[in-house]
Amino acid sequence: MSIDIPERLTDVSNLRQVPDHQEVFADAKTDESVIIEILEAVDKTDGIDAIQYHYKHVCELNNAPPKNDHMSSTGPLKTMPHAFYLFGEQTVAKFNEKSALAQNTVAVHMALVRLAEHETDILITMNTPTHIGTASSSSRQAGQLPPAAVARDLNREFTAMFSTFKIISTDILVT
Repeated sequence: MSIDIPERLTDVSNLRQVPDHQEVFADAKTDESVIIEILEAVDKTDGIDAIQYHYKHVCELNNAPPKNDHMSSTGPLKTMPHAFYLFGEQTVAKFNEKSALAQNTVAVHMALVRLAEHETDILITMNTPTHIGTASSSSRQAGQLPPAAVARDLNREFTAMFSTFKIISTDILVT
């Protein structure tokens, strides 16, 4: 696989261990991240149901109840007919910080590429904080988000990044 990741993001595997099924990139200044995961396909025949399942699972892992009023998903993406897109928003604290003032608001852009013949889902997620809580551990590193980070057209940026995604070979995928 290949994808063009924004230059401001660095490969997290240079800093800490990352699971073999993931690639993780992050920006320490804004706490933004891009995660690419190769997963076993979920038992959902509809792509929209599948991406919503993955999103809700990420919410559970983050201990951030999904805000369905902020979640929207669309059918196949123009650039790849077996891919689906979802935008959601989470209120989440890093490291399970308990204070309400530690809550960060994170815009979540997610694309799901389904490879049915390999029983594989490829999940590409861009997490962009749009508000950092004053008591969040992220406030020490990211501080107040630079206006440019909040004002960027995140949907356009995610779409531009995803449009470069290519599957070069499926030889490593086990069916």
